[in-house]
Amino acid sequence: MAIVVLPTIYLCWVVSLKTLGVILAGGQSKRMGTSKAELILPNGLTLLQHAAQILEQTGIRQTVISGNLEGGIPDRIPQLGPLGAIETIIHKLNPTRMLIIPVDMPALRPSLLRRLIAQAPKHLARHFEDHPLPLLLPVNPLIKRHIRKIMETSDPRKHGIHHLLDHIDSRQFHASAFDQQQLKNINTPEQWQQFLHKTPTTPSS
Repeated sequence: MAIVVLPTIYLCWVVSLKTLGVILAGGQSKRMGTSKAELILPNGLTLLQHAAQILEQTGIRQTVISGNLEGGIPDRIPQLGPLGAIETIIHKLNPTRMLIIPVDMPALRPSLLRRLIAQAPKHLARHFEDHPLPLLLPVNPLIKRHIRKIMETSDPRKHGIHHLLDHIDSRQFHASAFDQQQLKNINTPEQWQQFLHKTPTTPSS
């Protein structure tokens, strides 16, 4: 799979109205000990509100929440992780393509998502190297079949997004050191406190 270096400066970006924003917020947050979606940033936003704001500033006009939160869409088949969430959204809403982000990536900026959207043929799934999320995922019959096939296996090790990306047309892009900081997940109280002390929380374009 080729890794492409994205330009840091480009003239324009266009986000199709057919792109559905998806916030993955269905994790159990066992290591955090509390719902990560409800953690509050210094600016007063929860991580869930922050994720929705990032998608809006990226240019996404419609966003849904995956998970058992108020207003969220619970998985049709529980205990299948992010892949189960993606299958549920496709089954219920049948979008043309999805921009999928996790709720626990508070340093993520709209500019990084715009770069992901702006590059590569539209029929390819796109993500950054070593990071299956954020993921720009086109929805077509082939991808639907692969998701169903993966979900039918009894091996939970094959239920990850990594496994899906190994079986579909996708392109991963180079992530700089600065990008890597944005792509960090927050999983423990210690990581959360470190983020609060060291990372700006105001989204940047």
